[in-house]
Amino acid sequence: MQTAQRIIWLASYPKSGNTWLRIFLYHITRIAHGVPLDGNDLNHLDRSSLYEARLVTLFEHFLKRPVAEVEWRDILRVRPQVQAEVVRRINGPMFLKTHMALITVEGTPTINLQATLGAIYIVRNPLDVVLSLSDHMGIPLEYAVECLCLDGYRVPHTSIEVYEPWGSWRENVGSWSSAPKEKILSIRYEDMLEAPQKTFRAVMTHLGQNPSDEQIEEAIELSSFKRLSEIEKEASFRERSHNALRFFRVGRAGQWQDVLSEAQIERIVSVNHRYMRRFGYMTPDLEKYVGSDAGLPASATASPKTPAQVAET
Repeated sequence: MQTAQRIIWLASYPKSGNTWLRIFLYHITRIAHGVPLDGNDLNHLDRSSLYEARLVTLFEHFLKRPVAEVEWRDILRVRPQVQAEVVRRINGPMFLKTHMALITVEGTPTINLQATLGAIYIVRNPLDVVLSLSDHMGIPLEYAVECLCLDGYRVPHTSIEVYEPWGSWRENVGSWSSAPKEKILSIRYEDMLEAPQKTFRAVMTHLGQNPSDEQIEEAIELSSFKRLSEIEKEASFRERSHNALRFFRVGRAGQWQDVLSEAQIERIVSVNHRYMRRFGYMTPDLEKYVGSDAGLPASATASPKTPAQVAET
């Protein structure tokens, strides 16, 4: 791991704990090398990891045009080249964040496996994810439910982020968690909350590293939701969506029980129950929604779709 010159993906469906993991890795790396804290560490994440969708300058290098002037298929076409170029420019492994599903779109893979060493995939209960997704995207909750459930869902590019094919929650989770386990470690957001020492130790073991328990504990404390939320109050976090007031919103599990309607729960469970069961989210009271007609809307066959198109349905 220390000498391999390839990408280690930090992957997840949006609002599942990806940034939390990046902050932990930033601190554990900093601690291991004896580097002191330096101001607002929220905005120092690019010292240890980068967000692939925000490598706009690199995409424009291969596009020969500003991203604002191209279509999503143009982004798709050069993406493997961009990832190969990242590898060419680095010395050792590089952490790259992504929300893309591990899929092939119109014959082109979202992830260049030739440039890839491995991945860590974070999964979170979709019933909680949808609440944060609504806030993050600045859309009504019912639209966020449809985004999460729609196969082939894609996010159009902006001036600061290029197009990402998220897929539905089930597509995203299924694509990454079904890959070879020796290359991809899947962890749950809920275990990051409830058993952080064990969960982050598993991350470091997957990366071939063996920090002390004290070092892991220090990195966990510096990555706590409470601390990050306080920092965000004092200084803007540049990865916060312009649609949301805060990036670090609640940071707990189970909040869906107080917010989602019966119809919204039914819609999410009926579509996503297979992987919800696989990761331990299917409690007995949710089983009644399996096989519901809410899982088979006409819009589910349309692919790909953007936020505006979801709203129109």
